[in-house]
Amino acid sequence: MKKKLVMLLAGLLTVLSMGFGLAQFSDVPAGHWAKEAVEALAAKGIIVGFPDGTYRGNETLTRYQAALIIYRLLQQIEEELKAKGESPTMEAMSSEDIEALKNAVQELAAELAALGVRVSALEDSAATKEDIARLEALIEELKAQPMPEPGMDQAALQDLADRVEAASIAADTALAQAQQLAEQLDALAQDVEGVKGDLAALQTQVEANAQAIQALNELAVLLNQDVLALQDRVTALEKGLADLQGINFEEFASKEDVAAVQEFAAALRSDLVGLSEKVSKLEGTVGDLSGKVATLQRNAFTIGGSLSLGYGAFAGSGTQFDIDRVFSSNFSTGDRDSDGLVVDHEDLGQNAEGQTSATLSL
Repeated sequence: MKKKLVMLLAGLLTVLSMGFGLAQFSDVPAGHWAKEAVEALAAKGIIVGFPDGTYRGNETLTRYQAALIIYRLLQQIEEELKAKGESPTMEAMSSEDIEALKNAVQELAAELAALGVRVSALEDSAATKEDIARLEALIEELKAQPMPEPGMDQAALQDLADRVEAASIAADTALAQAQQLAEQLDALAQDVEGVKGDLAALQTQVEANAQAIQALNELAVLLNQDVLALQDRVTALEKGLADLQGINFEEFASKEDVAAVQEFAAALRSDLVGLSEKVSKLEGTVGDLSGKVATLQRNAFTIGGSLSLGYGAFAGSGTQFDIDRVFSSNFSTGDRDSDGLVVDHEDLGQNAEGQTSATLSL
């Protein structure tokens, strides 16, 4: 993690100390002290330059340009870390990583303080805009003056003009450097604030992890207490078992009593086996009965009705005779044609001498 942070800060400071460029720059002279660094960053796509193909290394870096350069630098670092199989995030940081981050923030703060001192020194020593305007007015005034008489010291005048021109150039350069340093200082201050925010978030995560560890420790203490209590109970049970094993039960009963108890236990065991078999049979019988009852419940039916029978004896004009015949309960009127066919009471002349009836109901 420390190596990642050092790479990020080093790349940031290097980029901020240079300008905004393109892979091929027409205004970067050969042999320039920063040419190699500019070409390396351009080859990685971190700086791309201006549309006209220039680098403009002496111009001030704007905050928008700085944001774009930092964004490309972070993307480059994340791609390299992913290619190595390392996580580009700041999750799961160890205490050593957090300490390294704190040290890096302190180093960055010290560098910002040094930059502030340099800016203050430049502001104190550099010419102000009013001084520059006054020098420019003086130069214009000198240029507007007529040529000096032949008797005047031309060398002195030329030296004065050169000194004024050099002072003007120095003032412009100092002012540009002061503005550039002020903008860099502002950008670095914002970066420090962002790092402080990340550090605060990490500190919060560390505190949350510490609370979780404390809760786990308390739970471990409770579990340890439960284990100790169980050990005490086991010890007490073992002691009681040892006491029971030391008792000679034969002292309290004779051999005949022990044999009788053993026989009784065997008989009880046999009875228990028999009862178990009977219970099994009863359970089977109950199961069969339950099946039959269920079948009857599904096939329930009802039969109803009645049946009446009658037996009668009739006499005619001659010998009595029995009529072995069953008549319905409702007789028809019939006809008395005396054709010798026994049909009903009308044909028989209603000469009933005896009659028996029976009724069957279902």
